Parts: sequence; C-alpha cells; structure tokens
Amino acid sequence: HSYTMDWRGFGDPYPIITAIRRPLNAVISPLLEAGFALEKLLEPLPTEEFKAAEPDDYAKLMRQPGFICVRGRKG
Repeated sequence: HSYTMDWRGFGDPYPIITAIRRPLNAVISPLLEAGFALEKLLEPLPTEEFKAAEPDDYAKLMRQPGFICVRGRKG
C-alpha cells in the first residue's frame, strides 16, 4: 500500500514523497531467502526537537513508527 505526503520535518516542507507500507515479513523474508543474516532491526523514534515542532505528529510516531531500518550481512 503506497501513499503520498509532504515531508514536514524541520524547515520548509519538502515536495510530495511516495512511501510504501509493507508487512514486516515482506521486508525481511527476501533478505533471508537471499542468504543475508539479519544483524539489526531498528524503528527510529522522533526527536525532542520534532516534538516541539510537530507535537501531533510526534504523538502519532511514538505509537506507530514511520520508518524501519534493516541491516543485514551476506553470508
């Protein structure tokens, strides 16, 4: 499922970006099937600066992370 949005991080909004939501299995399984070992999985949380600038979005992102970072190693 994809959606578009304006990125409103810090400063001026960035023109529309497209984001794709996928089940965790759809992200991890292809890496494992390709022979990668999962080293780290991280869901970054918003910063205190973001909380001050965007309190409503901060509250949402604390409940529903907006990013996932995956680190794998071949072999």
